[in-house]
Amino acid sequence: MESSKTKTEVSTEEKRIFQENDFRIEQMKEEYFEELMTLYTEFFAPREPLGCGLHLKKEEIAKFLSQSAKEWIKCRTSVCAIYVPENKIVGAIFTKILNRNDQETFNEEDISQFTPGVQTLIKILCKIESSYNVFEQDNAVNKILEVAATTVDPSFSGNKLVYRMTEECERIARELGCQVATTQSTNKITQHIRKKMGFESRLRIEYQDIEVDGVKPLDISAMNGTTGANIFVKYL
Repeated sequence: MESSKTKTEVSTEEKRIFQENDFRIEQMKEEYFEELMTLYTEFFAPREPLGCGLHLKKEEIAKFLSQSAKEWIKCRTSVCAIYVPENKIVGAIFTKILNRNDQETFNEEDISQFTPGVQTLIKILCKIESSYNVFEQDNAVNKILEVAATTVDPSFSGNKLVYRMTEECERIARELGCQVATTQSTNKITQHIRKKMGFESRLRIEYQDIEVDGVKPLDISAMNGTTGANIFVKYL
């Protein structure tokens, strides 16, 4: 799950020029939870293509994310970008480390607490994730870095924060023995970034083909030009 900005969101403030040392990339801390959830509620939830295609309210997506975020924050490979002059979190990547005993980031075990729209979102995420299993494709792989959700405050976009955060995730993952990084990239902008960073697309899933409970639930016209998800893999 990933978000990006549209051209209409670009403002004079977004075009400010920053220096590389204006930002610090660091591991997430549990005490950052509230600030991180504010970031994802304001800048991820309204722009994530699947949420847009299902016409979900940002509060619906935020509630769903908050359930997993508490676990993702504890993962040592989850990182955030801090704007140093204001000591403000302006970007983040939630991650999970998968192994052969725990191969999923998303599941449908207990989704009754969510709205029908969010239940559909979870089912779609499960379909996308289960469509390509690295453990089944490569018997030598035992530990995987899963990039679960990425976002950046659009006021600070254009400063390669996704690149820097991803590189830090990968560095830590290698230290922890991860052999592969993978992500289900749902946004066309981030798909471009992943390719530039050496991720290989192993599978493309067109949104117009996704069915849930016998219907095709996604309004493609509301998805800001993103027409499909890519499953990416990168050997570390």
